Amino acid sequence: MALDREALVAGLGLALADAATRSAADLADAETRAATALAELEARMDAALVDLDGATAELVQLRFAEMLEKMAAEIAALPPAEPGAPGADGRDGVDRMAVLPRMVRSGESCSANEIAWHANGLWQSVRTTSGGPGDDPSGWKCLVPGISDFTMRPDWQAREFVFAARMSDGQLFECRGRMTAGPLPPDYLDKGWGVLAGDTLRPPAGPDGSGGDVELMALRDGALLGNPADWQETRLRGFRGQKGLKGDAGERGAPGPGLVGLDVVRGDAGLVILPRFADPAIEAEPIALQLLTADPEPGRQLIATWSGAWLASRTYGRGDVVRGIIAGEPRLLLSVVPENNRPPHDDRAWQVMI
Repeated sequence: MALDREALVAGLGLALADAATRSAADLADAETRAATALAELEARMDAALVDLDGATAELVQLRFAEMLEKMAAEIAALPPAEPGAPGADGRDGVDRMAVLPRMVRSGESCSANEIAWHANGLWQSVRTTSGGPGDDPSGWKCLVPGISDFTMRPDWQAREFVFAARMSDGQLFECRGRMTAGPLPPDYLDKGWGVLAGDTLRPPAGPDGSGGDVELMALRDGALLGNPADWQETRLRGFRGQKGLKGDAGERGAPGPGLVGLDVVRGDAGLVILPRFADPAIEAEPIALQLLTADPEPGRQLIATWSGAWLASRTYGRGDVVRGIIAGEPRLLLSVVPENNRPPHDDRAWQVMI
């Protein structure tokens, strides 16, 4: 009986183990089938939602278009609007204060945060000051700088014009403009001028006359005089040729009608000048000198003698008349001093008559 009970218990244990194994396998299979079914259901639900969204969007657009058409028809049926009565005038704003810049005199007191006009710029005081930005620079700050001064000066060494703008806050801005090339003065080195490409220079002629007919043109900026590679030489006139042979003398031409001389003779009332012309057909009218008088007027000298051409070896007396040369021109001279041996150009001894 005991053996049967043990066999029964062992058989029951084997049956339970087999049942547990089969149950576990069935459970795993069921879970797999459930997961597959759930995935298929989610896919079908996603497709249905997409179809629903598209249909809903089309329906909304259609309804919106119908509403717009209805609203446009209602607006078109409204009567035209009449203009309303004008509104009341507005009032000045009080939400902020307009600050006008002021001109600050020297020594005038200013509180902090005041706006002032100085040197064409706007300044603000950073503390209580005594005077404007020019008197108390550390007490002011430049808000809007302007141009306080503008100058232009030439820089001859660089051959440029320098334009300088001084701002209200003291900054200096410069720009330069290049000069154009042109003729250089002969003393450009003494003046401190620089050289630009294209400048021309005519060296002065030497003692023998050479060099005056040559013009030099600078080939680069800063060309050095005396360096042939920096200059291009242009001869303005060719070299002088050899002197040709002297030709035969031509026939003597006819005398011209000009005056060729003066003859001085003594007349009844004084000296008479007879002009001589190259053309003998021209009759010369005598010119009488009315200086010969027995009693000359004050300031007039008595003509005593016609003495011909002036000679350095001869001594003349007062009243002698001679023909002399002054500054290359023939003159008729009257001696005004006794024992006169001075040259004709001495106006203390001779009086020019003609």
